[in-house]
Amino acid sequence: MSEPRTIQCRVCQRSVSYFEDLLEGALSCPGCGEVLIGQPQRPRERGPEASQAVQPPDDRPLRAELVEPERDRPRRRYDDDDARRYPEESGSKTWIWIVGGVSAAALVVVALGVFAYVLAVRKVRQAAARMSTQNNLKQIALATANYSDGTNLMPANILAADGKPLLSWRVALLRNMEHEHLYRQFHLNEPWDSPHNMSLLRQMPRAYAMPGKEKEASEGLTYFQGFAGPGTVFEPGQKLSYPGSIADGTSNTILVAEAAEPVPWTKPEDLPFDPNGPLPRLGGHFSGGFNVALCDGSVRFISDKTSEETLRAAITRNGGDVLGSDW
Repeated sequence: MSEPRTIQCRVCQRSVSYFEDLLEGALSCPGCGEVLIGQPQRPRERGPEASQAVQPPDDRPLRAELVEPERDRPRRRYDDDDARRYPEESGSKTWIWIVGGVSAAALVVVALGVFAYVLAVRKVRQAAARMSTQNNLKQIALATANYSDGTNLMPANILAADGKPLLSWRVALLRNMEHEHLYRQFHLNEPWDSPHNMSLLRQMPRAYAMPGKEKEASEGLTYFQGFAGPGTVFEPGQKLSYPGSIADGTSNTILVAEAAEPVPWTKPEDLPFDPNGPLPRLGGHFSGGFNVALCDGSVRFISDKTSEETLRAAITRNGGDVLGSDW
């Protein structure tokens, strides 16, 4: 006897099993009645020997059996009994959870490490920029002292015959900063923005450049400015002796500070100071405060927490003010 075969109903998609050598006539789907094999035939007359029914073997069904499709069978959820019955499957799922958890923890550790590294690099770079800034301010203060040794005067803006400012005191210091050749190229009787003097703007010495502000430096812009106003070191229209005109003391008076906004280094422009008005904007380049150079040549970092009263006392050279304890 042949092996059982299975055919799927085109209508109801059920699977039907049958034995080919026991099949007589058409095979219909037990579920919907669709003819699966052959055509329906009319019954024929048979002899007495055909009246006996053919008995199938005990283990082979003669009639078609209905096989329920796999997708129609209800699925049973995996439970604790299955875990005890199939320990290998339970263990594999446990390992999947363990590996997933370890991977997630590793990603978190890596992310935290990268974040800490970025903060450390940023901190190191800021410390290096702050040190370079203090070095530049130190060079400006040293050049000021050398200028005063030869003239007994504080450096001042270069003026026209009528007293109009033409070029910044920063140009006047070039000879004391080993830039004699650059100084000689300026037309000292022309304003800073004359065609000739403007051609020298981009040759700004490195001492006037703010570290970390390469774009501004390439354009000849500086953040290092003095205070210009009544009682300041760069008081307009005054020729001040050094150190005689600094009555409050050179170690208590600001020479140059970090401004919040840059200016062309050759332009006779500085931080405006009005004793009765608001203070100009300072710093903003480093967290917690800003750097200044004092008239004695020292450089220090001024905290953002320094009071306005103390800061005003340090800006003026002869106000007789005593610096506060927050200095």
